[in-house]
Amino acid sequence: MLDDAQITEYLREAVALSQEEVDRGGIPFAGLLARPGAGVLGTGVNRVLQRRDPTAHAEIVALRDAAANHDGAAIAESVLFASGEPCGMCYQAAIDAGITSVVYAVGADDAARYGFDYRASYRHVDRTDGGRVTCRSWPVDQALTPFTTWADRNL
Repeated sequence: MLDDAQITEYLREAVALSQEEVDRGGIPFAGLLARPGAGVLGTGVNRVLQRRDPTAHAEIVALRDAAANHDGAAIAESVLFASGEPCGMCYQAAIDAGITSVVYAVGADDAARYGFDYRASYRHVDRTDGGRVTCRSWPVDQALTPFTTWADRNL
């Protein structure tokens, strides 16, 4: 189990990846998979436009990165960290991978205020998988910065 300091550190890392992506001209979504005792298994940023792949959301890219280098059991025991709350598709991918904990820095309501409204996708998935998945926001410094930076440049 990860302690509060580790959760904060991993989520700060996801937010930093998000800011780096915005600084490169991308959008403010990053994902990171970490497992207690093993560290970071995979990372990803949104690659939908670059890859012309509508499933290349940051969390799924992070899951793919982890899967390329680790077995399914390692992934199933990990925690998904996200700069922004995952959409329904990403929650379902995490559930299908066996993730039981999702921690995010910016909730879907805040993301919507900055031009990313994917809340309708939640009607298609039970984000807690019947109570088997813990989903929670976690406050970290500068969590909104990637979103405000992106909005200042694009809206």
